[in-house]
Amino acid sequence: MPPVPPVPPTGLPPRVWVVGPTGSGKSTLADRLAALLGVEATHLDDLHWAPGWVERPRDDLARRLAPVVEGPAWVVDGNYGDVQRRFVHRADLVVWLDVPLATTFRRLVARSFARSWRGVPCCNGNRETLARTFLTRDSILLWALTSHRRVRRRYARTLAGRPHVRFADPRRLERWVAALECAAAVSDRGRGTASRR
Repeated sequence: MPPVPPVPPTGLPPRVWVVGPTGSGKSTLADRLAALLGVEATHLDDLHWAPGWVERPRDDLARRLAPVVEGPAWVVDGNYGDVQRRFVHRADLVVWLDVPLATTFRRLVARSFARSWRGVPCCNGNRETLARTFLTRDSILLWALTSHRRVRRRYARTLAGRPHVRFADPRRLERWVAALECAAAVSDRGRGTASRR
């Protein structure tokens, strides 16, 4: 098993973009990393989808994202290629969740059932239904099956030479994030001690 990527001595860099196939855990990871930086994660799906599952034009998505990535610290997650090409150069680090299709598909089935059953909103307040998941051409499961390999090829090509970490094993990812959280806790304790002197 490859070693877990080292945690930078200064901790998590301030501008991070999380990428990976549908169902890889991008949004969950983005929220955890954003908490370490003290910022709100920006989920591109929330910017892309209007109520009623209406897709916003990509120029609108780029316009909404621009002020975020102009800031000094942020965490963004999502795969919208044309938007990435415009802004990903501003990231200090790209985290690539290269999770196998068998894992992502299993997660998506479980997530879709849970969201549909409980009425949990997603993507800017929209709601998944079993009919949309299993019986339409907009099915997230169909999208996962048809896009997974393409997404993987794209990142293997576009991330070459760019600062990034790549995780295919969720256990390695969890150890890396835990190390970041531990480093942040130690740093917080150190600042607290210094402020009392």
